[in-house]
Amino acid sequence: MKFVSRVGIVAGLAAVALVLSGCQQGEKPKAAASPEPTQPAYCARMVTSSGELKDRSFNQSTWNGLEDAKDELGIQVKSIVSEDADDFAANLAEAVESECGLVVSVGSDLTQPTARVALQHPTTNFVVVDADLSGAQEVVGIDSSEDDASEPADADGESDVTGEATPSPSPTVPPSPVDVSTVSNLKPVVFETQEASFLAGYVAAGVSKNKIVATFGGEREPHVIAFMDGFAAGVAAYNVAHNDSVVVLGWNQATGTGTFDGGYDDSDAAKGVAKAFIEQGADVIMPVAGQAGEGAASAALESGNVLLVWVDSDGFETLPDEYGSIVLTSVLKNAANAMDQIVRDDMAGEFDQEAYVGTLANGGVGIAPFHDQELAVNDVLAAEVEALRQGVISGEIEPVVGSPASPSTAQQLTP
Repeated sequence: MKFVSRVGIVAGLAAVALVLSGCQQGEKPKAAASPEPTQPAYCARMVTSSGELKDRSFNQSTWNGLEDAKDELGIQVKSIVSEDADDFAANLAEAVESECGLVVSVGSDLTQPTARVALQHPTTNFVVVDADLSGAQEVVGIDSSEDDASEPADADGESDVTGEATPSPSPTVPPSPVDVSTVSNLKPVVFETQEASFLAGYVAAGVSKNKIVATFGGEREPHVIAFMDGFAAGVAAYNVAHNDSVVVLGWNQATGTGTFDGGYDDSDAAKGVAKAFIEQGADVIMPVAGQAGEGAASAALESGNVLLVWVDSDGFETLPDEYGSIVLTSVLKNAANAMDQIVRDDMAGEFDQEAYVGTLANGGVGIAPFHDQELAVNDVLAAEVEALRQGVISGEIEPVVGSPASPSTAQQLTP
């Protein structure tokens, strides 16, 4: 066995050190490679017009669609909740400044504000869910108080409220409406909800023991009236088919007059309207009042013999559990489906300005299962409703002819 002397080892190491030292002195050190610039992750920002994010209604349905896209596609999402119209400008600005791929506004009140911002930011894509395609509405400076009422309308659709009106302050003159169809980076999302509420009205008439049903809105807006038009048309269709005389409180389709509780946040106001309807004999009520509609659900539950038709989402699933037993059905806006498709298109560079119109045919609207009320809807009534659904899909039946609340009609009215 050979042994290397300690002196030899030390000498060898010294020689290696000299060689390395010479290399370092003769060559400049290489700079560390800079990381390749990365594109920011795709993200979407959602701005609400009113109500809470989890409003058991339309905000929640739209947000669920973005959450699904987050889980399935790995995008980033954030919500920006508006307390009132004064927040619109700042919230839209915040959404744009985030430099996200997509800004989603929810609510017809945001149509014009979003259109103006979209014109100022042509490289950002915008979506308005429940867009007002008429181009006639501007939140700031518009006073719709003449249609608001804390008391319900009678069977003719006229409000029972009497007395002198409180004078309103002079409104601010709004800017000229933007023609949404000319904004290339804005996509409207609208729903033919009258198709689905037509079916709900038919069912409501069929199960009503008192032959009196009712509906009311949060505010007088096209997307609200579409629900009410369809509901009333469904009751009328039932009356014709069965030679019956079920009455609708709260909305007169012929005159376009009815009851609106003044907003989407005041559940006490909605409860008061519903109670007054119940006192007049209504035993099925459809509130079109967003989160405030829960007040109507409370009144129905307390009465012990009144059923509820919810809107936007399946009330059996989204309302507190105690209301499940009184939910007859729900008129659905499947905003989640629309958002999923729009996000996918935008990520693929295929965003366009053509309006997405949800219908019975494409699954954009529908009615929910009858859940606990399945026994109340007999087989004959259920079959009639299914036949009506197929008739609407085929085009044989048009629930509401020429309603200005219909998105299809509104597109024709766009300036």
